[in-house]
Amino acid sequence: LDLVTSKAWRKLACGHCFHEGCILRWVQSAHHAHCPLCRFDLEVSALAEFEEDFGAFQAELEAFRAAPAPRVGGLLPALAGAEHCRRRLFDAALARLLKLLGKAHGYQDEGALCDTRDLLKELLHDLHRA
Repeated sequence: LDLVTSKAWRKLACGHCFHEGCILRWVQSAHHAHCPLCRFDLEVSALAEFEEDFGAFQAELEAFRAAPAPRVGGLLPALAGAEHCRRRLFDAALARLLKLLGKAHGYQDEGALCDTRDLLKELLHDLHRA
């Protein structure tokens, strides 16, 4: 089983691989959005992954359009690519949001920061499942 190509595994731009659910929970609970092993910026990673996924999505869409008799089943790889792109943009937005909610951006009350982060994490988790 090639873990990196498996749907449940995620290879970050820094090269480290994680179970997708685990790295999402790490980002949601971390005080800084970075790789747990090397501290690589996960916003940068998600945007790099988006660029790669978007290229694959465009190629799948072009292959569908170029097919002599396009079938609905032939559109499925392109739709899967669109979903990958959506998830990477979500991840980048989450990493950016966590950076903006950090102490460096004016939060002095630790309780208010934790409450705000918890509410936003719950909202983002619900959006990720949608």
